[in-house]
This record gives sequence, C-alpha cells and structure tokens, in this order.
Amino acid sequence: MNGMRQENPSVIRDYDKPKNHHGFVYVRAGRDGRVPLWEMRKPTPDERLAIIANWIRMHGKEGPIKVSFFSEKLGVSDRTVQSILRLLEEKKAITIEPVFNENEKQQGNIYHWTGNVDPVIGGPTMEMLYKRYDSYGFRSFTWDDYKMKTDPSGNLTCEDYYQYGELMDEKRRLKRKKAKAYKSHLKKLKSMKIHDKADNPI
Repeated sequence: MNGMRQENPSVIRDYDKPKNHHGFVYVRAGRDGRVPLWEMRKPTPDERLAIIANWIRMHGKEGPIKVSFFSEKLGVSDRTVQSILRLLEEKKAITIEPVFNENEKQQGNIYHWTGNVDPVIGGPTMEMLYKRYDSYGFRSFTWDDYKMKTDPSGNLTCEDYYQYGELMDEKRRLKRKKAKAYKSHLKKLKSMKIHDKADNPI
C-alpha cells in the first residue's frame, strides 16, 4: 500500500480502497495524479446509531440484510452493530423480522421502522458518510495529526500550541457543518409540514 501515513492516516493514496476498521471509514475523496485518494472519517457512537436508524427508516423494507452489511460499512464489529440494533428494538424504534431460505437457513433480517421514535433532525445517513464531499461534518482527522510532543526539557514547544489551536479550529469547523446540516434539514421538514409523533408541527 502506497500510503501517506503508517497508522490510521487521514488520507491514503492507493489504487485499492483501504479496509474500514476500528470505526474508521475510508471514502473516495479525489485523485493525486492517477492514484485515488481515500479520506478517513470516524463517526461517533451516537452518529453510528443515527446512521443505522436512518438507513432502516429509509431502506429497511427493501429486503433481508445481514448484520455484516452495517459492520463492514461502518468499520466496526458485528457485536457493536447487534448492540445498536438491540437498543433500537428496546426503544421500539424498529421491529426485526428474520428471513429464512427453503433450507431453513437464515438469510438475514428485514428491519421495520415503527415510527414510534422521531428521526434525528439533520442526523447523519449512510449516504452522507460516503459522499465525496463531507456535507455533515464527520471527524476526518486522526489524533496523530495534532499530537503534542515535548522538547528534551519536558516543555511543550510553540509548535505544539499552534497545533492545539488548529485542532480547536477544526472542531469548531465540524460543529458549524453539523449545525448547518441540522438547519437545512429542519427547513426542509417545515416546508413539507411534517409533524412529530405527538402531532406537533416540526
């Protein structure tokens, strides 16, 4: 692999898509000459839950899906996805219908969105996560990008303080993106005269 960093790089230059892992998701983000560039994105646990919930709300009835579909897309373990699905089921947000073939072997599940829980306004979706342009504001840096190192005397250097300032600026930038996505989605829902489960206008 011809990467730009060795461990969890923010951007990888490679002809082959890097494998999603440990919650890191790699998305095609452009080219460097003829070589594709892959940007790292790291949804938070709450964002992963919202992504799965929104996927079920929009696509759950399209056909049986295996847990591995979500785990591979989100770069997490099957157990992590099962915990999210169990939480959604406990909240009565979804119901789960197992699907078997003629040999009684399970082919996956069909997930039904019940409508008992309001979707998160502006919440992230799988489509947002994999868009070339990150319109939502997923974390797209590694902590190594802003790691502080001390000088031989054990003191922080001026460069470290600049890096800390850059990290705070990046966090504020992502926060503004999420706020913008929320307002845009809210405006769209209002224009459609959508009501919440208590029949109050959104």
